[in-house]
Amino acid sequence: GPRLGFTRSYLYCFTSDRSADVFFYKPGLSDHLKFFHTISLDAAGASAAEHLCVDDLYSVDLQFDRDDAFRMHWRVVGPAKDYHIFSRYEKEGAAAPADAAPG
Repeated sequence: GPRLGFTRSYLYCFTSDRSADVFFYKPGLSDHLKFFHTISLDAAGASAAEHLCVDDLYSVDLQFDRDDAFRMHWRVVGPAKDYHIFSRYEKEGAAAPADAAPG
């Protein structure tokens, strides 16, 4: 399918070394912090969370592969939505894993 570009900013407020509350964030609008979900990593570096936005349920599975990389799999379902989002985040300059797809 077609690729779409977009941006979104989040603020991570760490509550411990393995958990953080995640907020939607609009830089320049310090009073705009809306709670999104909580990350609570288990011993394997995984976390799951949900966020209800009106009639749409956003469910995420998060997995830290290394100290400098993690993956997110979002499932979004609602009256007019039914899709998946797969994302991989890496620290700039980090070496890609051997099984990573190019591009």
